Amino acid sequence: MVELLVDFLGSVTLPANSHERAMNQLASHIFLLSLAGVNFIYLFFIGYLGSGGVKRNFLQILVMFGALMQIGSCTCSIWRYNIGDEYNFALGNAGAVFGLLSGIFNNCALSTIWFHGDPNRKSKWTITCVVIFLISAVAMFMELVTYEETRFFWFRVVNMQNTPYTGITCYYTYRALVNGKLKISPSIIKHEDCISCFKVMWIFLLVSTVSNFAFGITLTLYVGSGLTFGCVNIATYYMGHFDDYYENPFGGETQPLLSN
Repeated sequence: MVELLVDFLGSVTLPANSHERAMNQLASHIFLLSLAGVNFIYLFFIGYLGSGGVKRNFLQILVMFGALMQIGSCTCSIWRYNIGDEYNFALGNAGAVFGLLSGIFNNCALSTIWFHGDPNRKSKWTITCVVIFLISAVAMFMELVTYEETRFFWFRVVNMQNTPYTGITCYYTYRALVNGKLKISPSIIKHEDCISCFKVMWIFLLVSTVSNFAFGITLTLYVGSGLTFGCVNIATYYMGHFDDYYENPFGGETQPLLSN
């Protein structure tokens, strides 16, 4: 009988420190590392150093750092499983810090969409970012002080919200586009195509979220998380080009996200 090295349909609830769990987690984190890496490479080398478009889109700069932080988180996780020490305190909590920072960058970038057209959008977006940061900071503190008992519980409670939150913001954007509350220049993308793009993303993110809770398969959970980075990348690109929206939340009302 052939013995599987990696069970691609293996459950995320396999016993801790077991060989089967370690192999599944290694393979899954390599997928997640690759997907986050692809987004970072594109944003940095093509969007930032190449075309320069990322320099003019503050949201994409945040997302670029989000992908970079996820690379750090995955590196720590792969290291832990590769040495057979799943709950190594230093590597485990370093990975959690990187992972939470990734979520902070991405979710702050996405959260600008809630305040489109609001005259107080800068202050409201700032408050939202502070709240997102504080939630992650509290989770990290609780993990550090209860690590021996709870392990990654607090990190996972916050981290598992990233995919559904991205889906909710994409759905909100999709509805706003359908209702004409958001507009984008046809030189960027046709309005109808933008609607279709956000529709595909929110449906995919919904399916990914439901499947994770319903089946708990290690591989699909991490691949779904990796593909979420692609959705965040695409969403923030277009969010940064909506009419009357391309403004720095911290700058003046008529200033672009980043000055040339």
